[in-house]
Amino acid sequence: MKPPCLQLPYPDPNGMIARLDHIREAQPVCPVRVPSGDTVWMVSRYEDVRFVHTDPRFSRELLAALPSPRTLAAGDWADYPETMVNLEGTSHRRRRQPVYDHLNPGKVERLVRSTRELVDRLLDRMEAGERPTDFVTAFAARLPGLAMGSILGLPVDDYDRFLREWWPVGFPDLFTPEENFRAHGILDAYADAQIARRRGAPTDDLLGALVSAGGMTDTEIRMTVKELMFGALANYKSALSSGLLVLLSHREHFAALGRDPDLAPLYFEELVRLHPDPIFGLLRAATEDLELHGVRIARGEGVLTALIPANRDPSVFARPDEFDPYRDEAPNLSFGRGPHHCIGAPIARMQIPLALAAIARRFPTARLACPPEDIRWHNGFHDFTIEELPITW
Repeated sequence: MKPPCLQLPYPDPNGMIARLDHIREAQPVCPVRVPSGDTVWMVSRYEDVRFVHTDPRFSRELLAALPSPRTLAAGDWADYPETMVNLEGTSHRRRRQPVYDHLNPGKVERLVRSTRELVDRLLDRMEAGERPTDFVTAFAARLPGLAMGSILGLPVDDYDRFLREWWPVGFPDLFTPEENFRAHGILDAYADAQIARRRGAPTDDLLGALVSAGGMTDTEIRMTVKELMFGALANYKSALSSGLLVLLSHREHFAALGRDPDLAPLYFEELVRLHPDPIFGLLRAATEDLELHGVRIARGEGVLTALIPANRDPSVFARPDEFDPYRDEAPNLSFGRGPHHCIGAPIARMQIPLALAAIARRFPTARLACPPEDIRWHNGFHDFTIEELPITW
């Protein structure tokens, strides 16, 4: 493999998108060094990302079976082979189907009322609080986890503990390996107690459904809980924060959304096209030698998909850097494609549009409480997210 053309995470957050766009045009298959120190291939064009996501010659299962490559030196999900994202074929379908049965679009429609009530409670609390307020702390970091916890059947009162003690599980690049290991142990004990309770007294929540379905070990159920909770918290939190930032920068669209909540699904798809989270898809390993754009990728080498430049590929999207919710081009790749397409996508497509429409309706004068250049971003490997979003109204 050639010397890397990029070190991740990119040291300059302000220049990251431009740098990735340049690589997409100049070197569509590019060696990059990831935080673990390993070098992997990165693809960044729309069609190439879709190809890697859907072709079985790029495998998570093989990656998990190999000692390397990894994206993170410690806490990498590939080091937990029993997680759903590390399985392929029949094993993957066996684990995914019980979750999909509970989270498919038809079932998610039944959650609209409870989600709207949760959104209203959080906004009531935000409205009654001090101004300016940090939108991330007051709302974006709470809604996704509380909603997914409710779907799983976890007690609402446990959520503050989740934020306080279990955070390193979902964000290992922010913590030491020791902190990550300790958080996994605490969360494992908690999940095991919840599973045991349902074995003794079945429940109709998602965790109860996983226990009642049979065919899954307690370890597999526990890992599914982790994947769902942290997938929702990390990705939806970012979508809410970056989505609101974009809308506050486009006042005509923010006002239109406040008047007509039916616009929210269109707005949502365009918001996550511009600001996908995570910014890279799952690292996969090639199951055989193959060639892409004249570059030889050997069996066992890692292949990483870059979602930001793929979603802004000018061969697919006209004026790719502009916010245009009415564009009718190809769908964004933010939720992936193929067997590992984000299983929580139906939840995100219901919850986040509903929340953004409610904010636009209830807070029509909402605005940033700081200059845009002062907004703090977390420049991590998986997540390029807003740390604090001060707003007032």
